[in-house]
Amino acid sequence: MRELERFLAGAFLVGSAIGGWFHQPGWLLVPATASLTFLLVEDRAVRLRIGAAAWASEGYARFLVGTNLSLLLRNAILNASILAIASALHSVLGG
Repeated sequence: MRELERFLAGAFLVGSAIGGWFHQPGWLLVPATASLTFLLVEDRAVRLRIGAAAWASEGYARFLVGTNLSLLLRNAILNASILAIASALHSVLGG
C-alpha cells in the first residue's frame, strides 16, 4: 500500500505543477478526493483483516487513519503551494 501512496503523492505533485502552469485551481480537488478515497479504502481493508481481534489491532487501525489524515493534510498544503508557485512562474514568464 505504501508504494501506491508514494506513487500517488508524486503524481499529484506533478499534476499540481501542470495545473498551476495552466491556471487550473480546480485540480486541487482531485488529489484531495483521491487521497481521502485511498484513506477510506485502506482503513476498510485493515479493519476487515483485523476482524474480531484484540484491542491492540484496533489501536493500529486508528493509528493508520491518523497517519493517513496527517499525510492528506500535508499533501494538500504541498499541492496548493506547488500549484501557486507554478501559476506565478507561468505568469511571470509571460503566460
